Amino acid sequence: SSEDDRTSEEDEEDLPENYQDRKQMILRRTWEHFESLSNDSKDFFSSILIARDGGFSEVGDLWYSTRYFMAAVFCALVVSNMTTIICNDSEYLFSASKRVPGKVHPMTNTTTFTDADNWTAQIQDDFMVTGYVIDFVVDETAEILGLKTRFHSARVAVTAGVELFLLSLLLIRATIQGVTALCTKDEQMKWTLAGKFFWKVIPEISTFSSMRLLHFASPSIIAQDAAKFVAYSKTRWRKGGQGVFSCLLLRKWTKLIASRALCFVLGVDSFLFKVRVAYIYIHRKEIDPWGLLTVMMFIIQILGIVQLAMFVRGRIFLFIFGGEDAVMQPEERALQTVWESMLVREIFQKHSRLRSIAILLSFGDTDFQSLVLNEATIKTRQKSPSSSLQNTSEPLDNTSDDEENAPGYFITLDATR
Repeated sequence: SSEDDRTSEEDEEDLPENYQDRKQMILRRTWEHFESLSNDSKDFFSSILIARDGGFSEVGDLWYSTRYFMAAVFCALVVSNMTTIICNDSEYLFSASKRVPGKVHPMTNTTTFTDADNWTAQIQDDFMVTGYVIDFVVDETAEILGLKTRFHSARVAVTAGVELFLLSLLLIRATIQGVTALCTKDEQMKWTLAGKFFWKVIPEISTFSSMRLLHFASPSIIAQDAAKFVAYSKTRWRKGGQGVFSCLLLRKWTKLIASRALCFVLGVDSFLFKVRVAYIYIHRKEIDPWGLLTVMMFIIQILGIVQLAMFVRGRIFLFIFGGEDAVMQPEERALQTVWESMLVREIFQKHSRLRSIAILLSFGDTDFQSLVLNEATIKTRQKSPSSSLQNTSEPLDNTSDDEENAPGYFITLDATR
């Protein structure tokens, strides 16, 4: 109404010109506004609406010109990561099998090598958890059998071989999903596999390394999986007799603990191996392009141990589809999968094939938020005490007091928060 508009204009005139003072005053007014209301009258999310169609009507707005650049950078990251892993691991895998005997210094009892460039020989005896375990098991077994021998495994070769094996499995999975999505006539299978290919497999390849196994051994992920197991123990797994349920429960928890321990051991060994590989390139006066690329990808792989984008996206999906109990039931998981699959199909129907691929490769949390959430009318927003701050043209200062920038009216699903 005109009276509401006039009141809003008067409130905006009362605000100080300094942006920080204006922000503090709006925060104070917002607090006083909700403090005066009863709990039944409070509506913090009045300006936010869930798009009932899943955001399909706004798919046409996903395109902008920088998508090509973002997709090209992403593809370059995928190719660079695969190239460095395959080349470096293959070199160390084959050269580590040819052990180079070193000379033991009589005073320090340390091993030295005459060939300074033979870096594999210099790190082949360094400590690794898997190598220590393998050597211990073999030596103890030999002692029990009465064999007088000492075994020393090719520790570098084991770690490099594990990483190449895991990468090959991931590439085989990507190939199968991509080819099946292109060839199948089943619409449901076609777009489901396409969604997994672009949003799960390809992003995982971009920052893949065997250090990625540390993600599954991190305390937050273990706690999350344990909570999920507790919830499933009360619902999904409780079937059959008590004996069957107890055996199933024991098997599930044993598998969880053993798999997380294995991931931790292999992840630590991979980290130790890659640190030593990167050291040869940075411990010199000059660095060549290949060494620079190796070091850069090593840093990216470390940052990719915890897939923040995929983790945040999973939390967003859990918020949207998981319900109040925050546990994805089979029906809720199916609803999420169907939404992703149909969204991929809608993107290909609304845009050209090249643009669709660029959108899918650069699709982020802000795109998901723009599709799923809608803002209420401007009139509704003007009634809120924070409307003056939202209408200002001055950029918001995100470098400090991020939690104070929004008084509670807007749901923020940005990965940086």
